[in-house]
Amino acid sequence: MKIKPLIIIILLSILSLHLVNASELTINVVDTDAKQLSNLYVTVVTLDKKTEKISTSNTFLFDKMKMSIPSGEYDITFLFDNKKTSGSDYYAKESFMISNKIIKKSIIAYPVASVRGMVYDSLTNIVKNASLKFECSSNYGHVNPKASDEFGSFSNRWISTGQCRIYAAHKNHVGYTDVNFKRGELYNVNITLSGNLKKEKDQIGNTFYYIIII
Repeated sequence: MKIKPLIIIILLSILSLHLVNASELTINVVDTDAKQLSNLYVTVVTLDKKTEKISTSNTFLFDKMKMSIPSGEYDITFLFDNKKTSGSDYYAKESFMISNKIIKKSIIAYPVASVRGMVYDSLTNIVKNASLKFECSSNYGHVNPKASDEFGSFSNRWISTGQCRIYAAHKNHVGYTDVNFKRGELYNVNITLSGNLKKEKDQIGNTFYYIIII
């Protein structure tokens, strides 16, 4: 199937189209094999470096899109998703110095996957607030979570593809799992820590109770 060229015309809507300093930004997006991308959904996240304001667009199906952006310096992140795949698909982040009325630039979109996981102790009790560490062969994509949440879960929709080892630790207990992430896939992972945290908690409570009774 012939792939249509992807041209995103970005005039980021921070200000009105009628602003004197508004510029037109035309972006050509290719993958790491230099193939142009199209027919994907995209979310655009813009960081104004001067004001540190972050703006996030609605997710839209692009082919030729028009927005607005005033003169300034920006970090712009593009999050691409093919709804036919179970996970996310591409990630791109570029810095822009906007000063001219019409700017054209090509960017490379890198392949990503998605992951969601749970942290358990050795008896499958969930472990909340477990510290997480990701050691991956590539370091682009969204920042990985630093801890499991109150339900013992964690997730990242935009993680770099390739081999990755995910560590979890709570107190003196550690566990890890290895994942080979492939573009567009959603991975469900479980990390089991080395000990039984609930048993240790009960033992501490029983010891304290014993001391009080005596």
